[in-house]
Amino acid sequence: MRIHLRRRREDDPADPARTARYEIDRQLDAREGIQRIHGVLGSMNQARAEILFLHDVAGHDLAEIAGMTGSSIAAVQSRLVRGRRELFIRLAELDGSGRDDG
Repeated sequence: MRIHLRRRREDDPADPARTARYEIDRQLDAREGIQRIHGVLGSMNQARAEILFLHDVAGHDLAEIAGMTGSSIAAVQSRLVRGRRELFIRLAELDGSGRDDG
């Protein structure tokens, strides 16, 4: 009677080494993304960056941010929308400038 042991393939999703490599890659990508966003936020209009951080990162609602900053809710909402737009444009510019299409 022959017993056939299944050979572990390199691309086996159950391979613990592959899972660990994936997790490390994922963490490195996340850190790189955070560094990029941090750099862009630092170069943005300060009021917009502050509102964007307080809302999207810290999780405060518009009324809380208005109270913290001494602004109206409408002003906070406007800065948030403009801040997001500025962030996305700047990130897109970074992505485009790093490419070598030729």
